[in-house]
Amino acid sequence: MRKPESSSPKKQKRELKRQRDRRIQKTRVNIGVAFPRWKELMKEKSDFQSDAEVACFLLDRYVRLLGT
Repeated sequence: MRKPESSSPKKQKRELKRQRDRRIQKTRVNIGVAFPRWKELMKEKSDFQSDAEVACFLLDRYVRLLGT
């Protein structure tokens, strides 16, 4: 019986996926019950291409409101 190599392509691919998932998890924000409203805002303002754009828009609005 042949012993599997520790650096098989499947194991390497799995490890790369784990590393990528860990990086993504560090930037993830849970908005809980506000999620449906978030998605609705994305639909209403169809010029948003990503969640990051929605976040920047909302932060900009918040800063503008504080300045007035």
